[in-house]
Amino acid sequence: IAVVPSGSIKGGKVSLDSIDWVSGWSEACGKAACSSPTTSGTIYFPNLASGRHQVVLLETTVVPLYPVLAQSNVFLIKEPPFSPFVPGALSYRDYTTGMRLADGLDIKVLARVGYRVKFDSTFSSRSESSIGFHRTPDGAAVIPREGRDGGWTYMSNSEESDGRGGVFAVQFDKFGNIENYVQRLGRTTRNCAGGVTPWGTWISCEEWSAGQCWQVDPEGRRNPERTNLVEISGGNFETVAVDDRNDSDLKFFTSEDHDWGALRRFRPPRNMEPGWDMLHRPGTLDYLVITGRNTFTWSRSLDDGRRTAHDWFPYSEGVQHVDGKLFLVSKKIKRLLVFDLDRMTFTYEQTDSGGLKNGGAFYNDPDQVVSLSGKYVYFTEDGGSTPGVYSRELSTGDYYTIFEADDYNRFDGDETSGIAFSPDGKRLYCCLQRAGVFFQVTRKDGQPFEGTSMSLRFHQMKDGEPRKYYRAYS
Repeated sequence: IAVVPSGSIKGGKVSLDSIDWVSGWSEACGKAACSSPTTSGTIYFPNLASGRHQVVLLETTVVPLYPVLAQSNVFLIKEPPFSPFVPGALSYRDYTTGMRLADGLDIKVLARVGYRVKFDSTFSSRSESSIGFHRTPDGAAVIPREGRDGGWTYMSNSEESDGRGGVFAVQFDKFGNIENYVQRLGRTTRNCAGGVTPWGTWISCEEWSAGQCWQVDPEGRRNPERTNLVEISGGNFETVAVDDRNDSDLKFFTSEDHDWGALRRFRPPRNMEPGWDMLHRPGTLDYLVITGRNTFTWSRSLDDGRRTAHDWFPYSEGVQHVDGKLFLVSKKIKRLLVFDLDRMTFTYEQTDSGGLKNGGAFYNDPDQVVSLSGKYVYFTEDGGSTPGVYSRELSTGDYYTIFEADDYNRFDGDETSGIAFSPDGKRLYCCLQRAGVFFQVTRKDGQPFEGTSMSLRFHQMKDGEPRKYYRAYS
């Protein structure tokens, strides 16, 4: 499948030098805003020059002229009135934030640590919050708001020590404007990252010797409650991921930021209805153990799990589940491990090996990892003088820079944290932890970051529990 300039088809054939390959009719016609290959339209197509074009199906076994087996009507490609989004091409510097961004991106500061959060939603009765934006913002996630015509909540941890940590909620209306800012969990310590449950609650992980993982209701209807995802003795916990491919057999994975920090797997009782109580009932807790060069198993032995962690992924940070694969980041040795949960095999690679497409530098500690639609995983960065956000294309393994700090004195030793996407994929939220800034990044063309929106599946709950069942699809 290819896109070719109109008039390049000669005698039912096209030459190689006039071809721009695409993955299928749906990609080409999706960009052409057409419902079928025979419908014309007017589009912006950043990889092609302006002018009249067609989508063609080619027979590629005959060279150098490819026979045309099918073709669409002609459509017009216009020069966009904005810079197209090109990950890694860091030509734009925002002097207000001190960030360099990939072409086609905009950045906006939403809040600063210690200052009251300004409300710009017409649905809010107040102009600002009653408390200042929390200190040491860390892991976060976006959860759609229940019972609303759109809108979502940005759940953000505070990594403050000595019982001064917690979880705070920035509530957005359906237009992406801030409507409210409230605290949802307090009197906890070093709340690092966490994860979203399939029923739309936030799990907040404490990172200290006796840390726990807490389930938090974004709407505040239930009091936060300690979960059974980890041992009652606690630990330096980081992130939670969920294998939610089978509603009757959910699996929760928890990473630990420690030299001997085992990767935990919690399995609730089979066929138990998903909901709040699932994480507070007895379940099965086991640990990932690597058994060979590329194989692993699950063991009930915590000691075996710790030895594997020490040898393969010390000080593990972000963990993310995408289509049966578990992505785990080790910051100490700058390693990304990918575990195939069905085949029980794994691969790994270094995140600091260079080779960023188009530009940027990702040489410091990889931290949190999230996914939007299953096409990419996104990383935050801890340390160095240019902390940023980077992506890895799953189909190719290529790394790209989305944005990074460009003021060495201002951000030296800082870290990006709290990366999350709005449900439509059009807003990327992130914080600079030590600088104390919460901001959003958007594409200038108004499109989702991966050219598609996240789907939301609804799952009925009993007894008034949250109803949204949250999952990202490719």
